[in-house]
Amino acid sequence: MADKKPPQIRSWEWTDGGPYNRYEAYVDFEAKEIGWVWFGPKDMGGAGTQTYEEFFEKGPMDPDAPPYVLSAVTDAVLATGYRPEAPPAPPSPPPEETLSSTKPRAAGLARPDMMPLRQATDLSDSMTILIGLGVIAASVGFAWLASTIDPVLARYGSLFGSVLLGFAASFRFGRGLLVPAGFFGMAAAIAFLLPYERGREVARGTARHIENAGEIPRAPEATRFTLTNPRVLKGLNGQHEVKSYRNFGSGPREQITVYHVIPLVSPDWQKDQPIPAWISCTTTPGFDCLSRNPSLQGFVRVRESDRAGYLNAIRAAQARYSLKSLPDSAILVANSDPEDAPANAFRLAMLLPTGIAAGWLALSLGYILWRRRQARTKSP
Repeated sequence: MADKKPPQIRSWEWTDGGPYNRYEAYVDFEAKEIGWVWFGPKDMGGAGTQTYEEFFEKGPMDPDAPPYVLSAVTDAVLATGYRPEAPPAPPSPPPEETLSSTKPRAAGLARPDMMPLRQATDLSDSMTILIGLGVIAASVGFAWLASTIDPVLARYGSLFGSVLLGFAASFRFGRGLLVPAGFFGMAAAIAFLLPYERGREVARGTARHIENAGEIPRAPEATRFTLTNPRVLKGLNGQHEVKSYRNFGSGPREQITVYHVIPLVSPDWQKDQPIPAWISCTTTPGFDCLSRNPSLQGFVRVRESDRAGYLNAIRAAQARYSLKSLPDSAILVANSDPEDAPANAFRLAMLLPTGIAAGWLALSLGYILWRRRQARTKSP
C-alpha cells in the first residue's frame, strides 16, 4: 500500500472578535510560500503571499496575527527543513502590499497572490474611533454649512448625508464600527440644527423691557420681552389638535399634537378690546402645559414654522369666547431668561452634539474591549 501523500497546504483561521472580519494564514509547502487572507464585510477582502525568506527577514504580512498563529506558521516552515540565515525577527511594520483589498477572495484555495492589492487600510482601534468622531464632526459641519444656505437642505442633508458618510467610511476602511458612527452623526446634526436655527431666529430681533402686553404691538422688531406687569387670562384659552401618521415596525401610528394658547393682555384690558399677544405651548392630549408657568414675565416669539398651528388655536379661542385679536398679534412662549435666549440656544447647539459624540466614544470603547475579551477567550 502506497504511503499517504502529506498535505500540501496547512492553514489557520481566526477572527478579531467582531462579526465582520475573519482571517486565515496558510503555508503552501509546494510553492514554499506563506499566504495571508482577509475576509471583510460584504464583498471586501484581500490576500497576499510571501516567501519563507521574506517571512523570517521582514516579518509576517499581517503583523496583527495572534502570537499562536505566528508560532504555528514558524514551526510548520521549520518542520520542512528550511533554516533561515538569521534567527526569526520580531514582527515588523507591514510592507506596502498588505491584505487590504476591495476585491472579493476567489472561492476555494485559488492563488490569492494573483489578487490585486492596495495600500493598507487595516486600522487600529484608536484610528477607527478617531475616524468615527470625524464622521460625527463632519455631519455637524455639513449641517451648519447647509443651514446658512437653505434650512430645508440642512435638515434633509443631515438625515441622509450623515448615514451615507458612515457607510462610505465603513466600506472604505473595512470597519463595521463606522456604520453606527453615521447614525450618531445624524443625531448630532439634528441636535445641533434645532437649537442653532432657533438661536439665529431669536437673535435677529431685539430684547425689550416693557410695562405690559399692550406695548408689544409697538415693538415688531423685538423677539424677546420682559414684562413688568403681565396679565394672563387663564379662563380664555384655546387649543387646536393636529393629527399625523408615522410608519413604525408594526405599521402606521397616529400621533396627535395639541397647540395651546392663552391671552396675554394689559392690566386695564376690556373684553371688547383686541388681544395684543398670546402665550403658547405645545403638548400631547391630556396635558395642560399652560398651567405650569402662567406667571412668568419673560417671553420669546415662537418659531415661524409653528405659527400656523397656534393661529388655529387662537381662532378656536375667539370663536368660543367671542374674543378679538390683532391681525399681527404676537405669539409668545414663556422663557425664564429672554435676554440670553440666543446665547443659550447656541450653547445648547454645541453641548448636544458633544454629548452625542461622547456617547459614540463610550459605545465604541465598550465594543472594542468586549471584542478583545472575546478574542482572548477563543485563543488556545
